[in-house]
Amino acid sequence: MSKKVFWIIASIILVIGFFVRVVNIAQCPSGLNQDEASIGYEAFSLSNFGVDRNNQRMPVHFIAWGSGQNALYAYLAIPFIKILGNTALSIRLPMALIGCLTLVVALVLINSFKIKPHLKLLLLGLVVIMPWHIVKSRWGLESNLFPDLVFYATVLGYFAIKKKNPWLGVGSAVVLGLSTYAYGTSYVFVPILLISGLIFLVCKKIVNYKIALAYVGITALVALPMMLFVIINYFNLDSIQILGFTIPKLDYNRFTTITSVNGNFFTNCVLNLKNSLGILWFQEDGLPLNYVPGFGIFYMFSMPFIIYGFVISFTKKYRSNLFLIANLATLVAAFAVMLMTDPNINRVNVLWLPLLVYLSLGIMDLSQKNKVLMWTLVGLYSLSFFLFVVHYFGTYQDTIKTENRAGLDSIIINAEKSSYDRLFLAPEIGEPYIYFLYYTGYNTNDFYNERIIADRNTMFQKVEQVGNVYFSIPSHLEAGDYLIAPSSVSIDMDENVCTKDISGNYSIIDCTK
Repeated sequence: MSKKVFWIIASIILVIGFFVRVVNIAQCPSGLNQDEASIGYEAFSLSNFGVDRNNQRMPVHFIAWGSGQNALYAYLAIPFIKILGNTALSIRLPMALIGCLTLVVALVLINSFKIKPHLKLLLLGLVVIMPWHIVKSRWGLESNLFPDLVFYATVLGYFAIKKKNPWLGVGSAVVLGLSTYAYGTSYVFVPILLISGLIFLVCKKIVNYKIALAYVGITALVALPMMLFVIINYFNLDSIQILGFTIPKLDYNRFTTITSVNGNFFTNCVLNLKNSLGILWFQEDGLPLNYVPGFGIFYMFSMPFIIYGFVISFTKKYRSNLFLIANLATLVAAFAVMLMTDPNINRVNVLWLPLLVYLSLGIMDLSQKNKVLMWTLVGLYSLSFFLFVVHYFGTYQDTIKTENRAGLDSIIINAEKSSYDRLFLAPEIGEPYIYFLYYTGYNTNDFYNERIIADRNTMFQKVEQVGNVYFSIPSHLEAGDYLIAPSSVSIDMDENVCTKDISGNYSIIDCTK
């Protein structure tokens, strides 16, 4: 295969990958998840007021619901919010572009391998069609930025050693340090990856200890504010400010709730590992936004190839491969996350790309041995990808409409156009206040000064009221009231005063006319 043909086919594969990650992301997934609305409002608040919704100036981590939310993605989303406004598109586009960048980085990495061009295309195709990466690239869950950053850091580190380029090593350390601002599991993952990876490289004399210490130092320096954040919240200290950034104390320390540090450590680790392996084997976690039923994380039939790829990675043919060594270090660190974290697909998201490497290795090795098997697998994965795309853009969207409060944006915007005295959003909507804030672009300073919170010592604080907007259902509706509730909620109303309309899954009761 000539280089020209290779790059034409590779470009076509990339375009397909870009297309399935970007096309129609404002409508697919339907609606907007509450975490998306939350991170979107934080980006809006920072860009317009320089503070988050809890009045923290340039925080390295958000207080958000009371138990915290990762900050890095919000900072990346600021220019999109500025240009596109408070929409689903503006909060999802950064993640989609990051997903596309990962495909480009994967191509650069794969092209560096000394294998035949058709095998390079095969590996690229496996990355492009991976269900989990497509799904996660299409919605703005801020924690799903983490695995891509780890992948970038690993690839930069690999090329730094291979090309003997120290600046690539600096870039790797900086990106790895930045990943600590993307997701809380990094507090476990990054130190273990650093220690295991660098000890191996030093012992094998691939890098000297001075370079290893410099790498650790750069990573630690970039991650220092997050290290201080962990210390402040673990030891219940006060918030501090450094260089204009706030390192906040959370109202509720969620870290001990979802990790093994709370309660019986060893029992929790065993239970977490069991649940993580269950998610891995069945490729689902019961949370429809994380996977498409019937297709899973890698496609349901992929597990034997992952196991095969993992086993052969230790054989003489592959065990000296530098990238596979780095991937093993990543897997070891991800294993620690599996032990420490009460799992679902996004909480152990740093596991999936390393396993994709083993899937790709297994498929590549089998393809080298038997061309008939190779073309059989190409056909099987191509058909599965086609069926996945059809299902994702079709039936799957119907299953998550309620989960993502589809249609709520236009309903809230229309309510703001009315002359209500009091606006009510039913709590059954699920964190209705964050949708109101995001869709209306509510003044952050006004929200902070007007909000009424029932209980601050809880993982997800309930905002009861902001100005004349109530996140509850009144005992009776009066003239001048406007209420939005899921259509399944029964609302008493005086038909002489109020009118009721149904829009999608929501009831709209208007008493302002």
